[in-house]
Amino acid sequence: MDRLLNEIMKLAAKALEGAEEILKITEEMKKHIKNKDVDALSRAIRMRQEKIDEADSVNKEVKEKTDELLKQHSIESLEEIDRKNHPQAEEILDIRRKIKLAYNKALQMDKANYGKAENLLNEYKDAIKDLHANKKAMRVYGGNKERQSILIDETK
Repeated sequence: MDRLLNEIMKLAAKALEGAEEILKITEEMKKHIKNKDVDALSRAIRMRQEKIDEADSVNKEVKEKTDELLKQHSIESLEEIDRKNHPQAEEILDIRRKIKLAYNKALQMDKANYGKAENLLNEYKDAIKDLHANKKAMRVYGGNKERQSILIDETK
């Protein structure tokens, strides 16, 4: 039991690091949105997605090891383990609470960021539309000067 608990504890600690990194990146995203730095925001989103993928992989390993432990010892959850004899179980449960707290903070921040990010992207989308409209107008009003001069030369 101790071997599996130690493995789960190491993996859970790794999962907590990942959750804290995701939270940190989410906080950075908030700053990028505030500063209207779309490039930095895009990089942060990609980086956060990589961290989420890594966290998913670690969480899968934790689940596999936990299921193995529960099956071997015919118990339903880690809460049923005697924490006096196996203090790792308490540590794992504490790490789980911290992970949940970090993800809840990130989720709340993400909800707030989402609307602001969408507004920022709409601003850029509108700016791009204006650029395309101006480009069309320049073509229409500016026209191709070589043709105009040829036309003028031909009529003289």
